[in-house]
Amino acid sequence: MRAPSRPTTRRERREMTSYTLRAETRVDADKLAATLKSAGCHFDNWSAAPAFGSWLPDVRITFCSDEPLDVLRALIATIVDGHVMYETIARTEDYTGERSRDMRRPGEA
Repeated sequence: MRAPSRPTTRRERREMTSYTLRAETRVDADKLAATLKSAGCHFDNWSAAPAFGSWLPDVRITFCSDEPLDVLRALIATIVDGHVMYETIARTEDYTGERSRDMRRPGEA
């Protein structure tokens, strides 16, 4: 699945938005960063920290990007086993940490 086309160039920056999501592991967080970089997405203020203390491997990720949520979600959909990230990404002010099971990745039953 291809991400929606981005209508601006690097010279035409949009407003930065803060996003928060949860990943199952730090490896998933690293996969997300690599995916964003390879897609040419502009992002900064990256933070990845344990989501529930040290007793679970879940990672809470926060970053700022000028990409819209639908573009970020489409990129996350390409990450193998990225379902938790896909189901939890939200603008930071709307983030609950809860998985939206109504939000299915393309191709899922």
